[in-house]
Amino acid sequence: MESVTIRPIRSPEEHRTALDVIGGIMSLDTPDETDLAMLETLAILVERYEEKRFPLDRPSPLEAIRFRMDQMALSQSQLATLTGLPKSRVSEVLNGKRALSLEMIRLLHEKLQIPADILIRRDMSKTAS
Repeated sequence: MESVTIRPIRSPEEHRTALDVIGGIMSLDTPDETDLAMLETLAILVERYEEKRFPLDRPSPLEAIRFRMDQMALSQSQLATLTGLPKSRVSEVLNGKRALSLEMIRLLHEKLQIPADILIRRDMSKTAS
């Protein structure tokens, strides 16, 4: 593989070049240690650039709950059973009529593996599409 100068990625052109080099290394049948080190380094630089250039909005607690329910193919009733919460309380939360309590946050984090920092956000208003 040809030599590339390693430095932070600061433009779309540098980003494209780094992706091209990554693609080239990935297409090698037997990359050597230098190629693999280059791949790892460029992947880190590309990831850092993309995190800054294309930040992702964190989901609201309600979006996270609905997304995880969808992933696990859970109905509201099944969520209530899994968490041990009353069906009416689960319904109120999913309809945006009730905020999450500390107990609910703990249960949802434990049972659905939703990161607690997402569940404690104040914005319950966004709904999953």
